[in-house]
This record gives sequence, C-alpha cells and structure tokens, in this order.
Amino acid sequence: MPLLLEARPVAVITKPVALQAMLTSVVVACQTFGYRRRLRDKAAKLDEVLKAARKVEQAKTILMTRGKIEEPEAYAFLREQAMRKKVTINMVASGVVDADGVLGVGEVIPVIRGS
Repeated sequence: MPLLLEARPVAVITKPVALQAMLTSVVVACQTFGYRRRLRDKAAKLDEVLKAARKVEQAKTILMTRGKIEEPEAYAFLREQAMRKKVTINMVASGVVDADGVLGVGEVIPVIRGS
C-alpha cells in the first residue's frame, strides 16, 4: 500500500477484473493524461513568456545605460525596431543583449533618437 501511494496512480484495477471498472479506469487515465499534457504545455509557454520578458528587461537596461535614455524611450526603441523589421520585440531584445556581450562593457551602443 505505501508503494501504491508513492506511485500516485491515476487508476487502480483489482482482481477479479470487472469490465466496467477497467473501462472507467481507462477513461479516467486518458482524461488525466490529456489534462496533465495541457498543463505541461501551458507551463512551457509561460516559461517562454517569462524568458522573453527578462530578455526585454535586459535589453532596456542596456539601452538605458549605454544610450543614456529613459525606460519608456528604450522600450519605444525596441518596439519601433521590431515593427520596422517585422520581428518580435524579443528577437530585437536578444540582438541587443547579444551585441552588448560582443561589444563589451566599455563600448557604447548608439541609439538614434527619433528614428
């Protein structure tokens, strides 16, 4: 019994096997599997959204520090570049973060105001 509780089964079939009990267990197991899969997919999507938000925050910080601009201006720059290039803000932010890693701490990323 302790092993059964530790395994956390979705259903249990006992002997003698009753057809109705087996059918019920299979239906419950299939529904639970689908539910868990949807939860796992949703968690993965939320994780991607969180990673993208962190990347955008990093890019804004880089632009604010290197370009000597305020946060709304940094976000507007990222958004404008994304719309101009028809890509996501996350892709532009990744480019800024990657470029900062390549350029190094002492370099300045030029930000063209009003473009």
